[in-house]
Amino acid sequence: MIKISYACFSTADALVFADSDTCFVKPFEADLVLRADGRVRLLSEPGAGDTPMHHEWYRRAARLLGLPVKDYYGRGFIGNLVPWVPEHARSLAQRLEEVNGRRWRTVLLHQKTVAEYILYGLFVHEVLGLTQSRHYLADADRPVIEYWGQGSLPDDDLLKFVGTLGPEHVALHIQSKAKYSFELYARTVRALWQATGAGRSHG
Repeated sequence: MIKISYACFSTADALVFADSDTCFVKPFEADLVLRADGRVRLLSEPGAGDTPMHHEWYRRAARLLGLPVKDYYGRGFIGNLVPWVPEHARSLAQRLEEVNGRRWRTVLLHQKTVAEYILYGLFVHEVLGLTQSRHYLADADRPVIEYWGQGSLPDDDLLKFVGTLGPEHVALHIQSKAKYSFELYARTVRALWQATGAGRSHG
């Protein structure tokens, strides 16, 4: 609700939702998600998200958007740095109201579960159409590395995970339910940030 509402009110050319478990390790420029021609990167990954846990989200999003109900639509839309186009979020809200006959907030509040990223991704692909939208599909991998485990993450494994950061990555994510040394994690993230020179220039 908050994400969609924020996007609907935004006057920006593009916005990026960052999961609360995401830590940035270097600054980045707008061209990470926004091209000079005004098109915005869309998190849309073929084959990703085809899991039983996600299938209900696809079915529910399809029903809400007035699309054929299927377990999966061939692409995954869930991540930790997710760009949206505000004008498309407003169109999404309008579509929800047209299909369901009620205010979009009321529609979503009556759902047992919903995934806003799948809802937006399906809307762009299946309702707007990618070529008619302001989005583009990026060839590069997502700019954040992710750890979704919920068990223990020993210090050595934590450092190995952080060590998978590449030059194309600007952030890392560790699931909040994982058990690890926050002190080690905080020191490591601060060191990565300072290594870019950002710590000295931004305090």
